[in-house]
Amino acid sequence: VRNCLLPTIMQESNAVYTNLASDSEAFMPVCDHARPIFQRQSSNMGMSLNREANGLRASKGSEAVLLQATEIFKSMIQVPTFTKEIGSALDITLGNFYTIAKDKFKEFCASSVAYNCFVRLEEKLKEILRRDPQYISYKAGIFGPHFRLEEFLAGINSKALPSPSRTQVAGKVGATFRKKIFDSNMEVGAEDLFESELVLLEEHWRIGSSTVPWKSLISQNDLKNIACMAYSCDWLVQKMSKLYAILDKEAVAQNEMLSTGMTPRVRANESANVLLPSSRLKIFTNKLFELSDDCILVLKLEMYMKVFHHTNTLAKSDLGGSAEEADACTFDLCRNLRETQESLNPNSPKSPADLVAPRELFVLSIAPLPRLLPRMLIYALSGAIGRPVSAVGMAKASKITASLQQMVSDVCAASNKGLVDEKGLNELISERFSKVSRYTSLMAASHVELQYFIRSNRTDFSKEELRAQWNLQGPARSAKDRDQAGPFEAWWA
Repeated sequence: VRNCLLPTIMQESNAVYTNLASDSEAFMPVCDHARPIFQRQSSNMGMSLNREANGLRASKGSEAVLLQATEIFKSMIQVPTFTKEIGSALDITLGNFYTIAKDKFKEFCASSVAYNCFVRLEEKLKEILRRDPQYISYKAGIFGPHFRLEEFLAGINSKALPSPSRTQVAGKVGATFRKKIFDSNMEVGAEDLFESELVLLEEHWRIGSSTVPWKSLISQNDLKNIACMAYSCDWLVQKMSKLYAILDKEAVAQNEMLSTGMTPRVRANESANVLLPSSRLKIFTNKLFELSDDCILVLKLEMYMKVFHHTNTLAKSDLGGSAEEADACTFDLCRNLRETQESLNPNSPKSPADLVAPRELFVLSIAPLPRLLPRMLIYALSGAIGRPVSAVGMAKASKITASLQQMVSDVCAASNKGLVDEKGLNELISERFSKVSRYTSLMAASHVELQYFIRSNRTDFSKEELRAQWNLQGPARSAKDRDQAGPFEAWWA
């Protein structure tokens, strides 16, 4: 084994690493052999997530690593005496794969604002992400319908053989976590998760704060690469979990055979001190699982940054005259979001290779959109009306609201079909954009009408948004009217 088998395994493992390191397209879905694709059967199209995830192929790099890992695992089970020595080859393969994947991830997005936010706020953002029902839905599609995050992470972090006492404790912990996660999903819903994320990202959307330049947005091709990597890492973790479960089962059986003469109490104590053969391998699967979550977070943050960039531009545009700048800004935002949808989740794929990840991954990344865009649109309009507004500008504001509502409805309807409560989603979009419409209608109100509205609906908008309406100069309100009404602060008090 030492003189023949192990050197051969090590040589093959290094060959896999060399091929991956030299192949810059291991995670790039722009090449047919590198991207995850549907199998050629057209009957796979439009099926449920479990069937869809099985039809998807992971990247070339992750498939190569799984093939190598499977061969090494066979050797570890067939020659249990040298499990540790043979397993070191797999340590190298997985370690090198993770290094390459991490480097590629940075290459795809390191220069973006989304990545900088991720680096600064990783811990807080991951905590919010892992409480998101859409996140659990995506992971369950890959790891199975009974996926529980806390139990899964506990499994890949365990290093000792299970004993009866440890199993009972694990069962209690799992039950407690299940109760906690469902309770938190009911108590802390999507609205609270969205508000938490928005507060963390406040410096990028407040008027006068750090803006999001166009060059710092991630290209559509790199977004496909990141989505491909997220799915590929999860796919590999799921496959590896099955392999080391078999290895651990063999180790437990062997340990029980060796300890036949011991009392159950002694046997349990001995088992707790015996390291699992797969303990080192679980370190790398844990790292790959974390890397997948990193990719998911960046995809979600990029959606925020796209909206922030365009609404910041809209806030600086002029609604006086023909308001052409505001029109162009809205057109660019709609085009950008539709291009993102077509990249990650095309409605009518031209070929199987256009599909880079399960539909749930895109649904997760656009989950904030129905709440985010109306909120940012009101905030942008409150900045734009700081300058004189024409009758054409007011009409354009209403047109912009209708256009963006239609765009959000189309993107969400196509992506969320069959995955969420469509009626509830449509009601949410309608409710949020009707609030935007109320805000734009206030531009045509006189000061007397505005005062009456604020008294009756003081909490509908923020103080800053109402102050912008108070100071607006337009066809229905002149500077003279504003002077007669007095300063906003005095009236507000």
